[in-house]
Amino acid sequence: MPLRKLVIAEKRIPIRVEWTSPERDGYVRFLVPLEIDGIVDAGLTLSGGAYHPYRDQHVSLELAILDHNGSRRIRLARIDWKSLRKGHSNNSRKCSGPWGGERVPETHLHSFDLNYIEAEGRMKAGKLPCAEPIPEPLQTFEELRRFCGTCFKINNIDIVPPPDWEYDLFDE
Repeated sequence: MPLRKLVIAEKRIPIRVEWTSPERDGYVRFLVPLEIDGIVDAGLTLSGGAYHPYRDQHVSLELAILDHNGSRRIRLARIDWKSLRKGHSNNSRKCSGPWGGERVPETHLHSFDLNYIEAEGRMKAGKLPCAEPIPEPLQTFEELRRFCGTCFKINNIDIVPPPDWEYDLFDE
């Protein structure tokens, strides 16, 4: 299936989503397959990552597919929420249009359309090098999840639980 059709198709998560235990640096992640029209497409996935110690920030959700021989992940779109890197710089050599050469805020979208080369039928080199601000404020994980479901066309995105962040009585 052409990449654009995968992105615009209505999708569903067919299995339970579970975050991993924290790695040595505190990073947690999940990776789940996606189905289209009741069929799990080989290699089409939703992944998520976050740092366990940093509650309610620095979460990435990414739509990707394996290439035809299954050896390389092709990233199709990603949302970075409240990044600890304080935003994303669009390199003017890789990104054209209104966001070319611009820095975007810590919550941003690496959309398919900004990173797809239509004439060549492929994604731009790199890990989705172009990003744009997200027009609506996403204050909570639930708002991020809802935006992701709309953006990536995943009908049952609500089954993605928040990372197992630890809260205590002194949290605001």
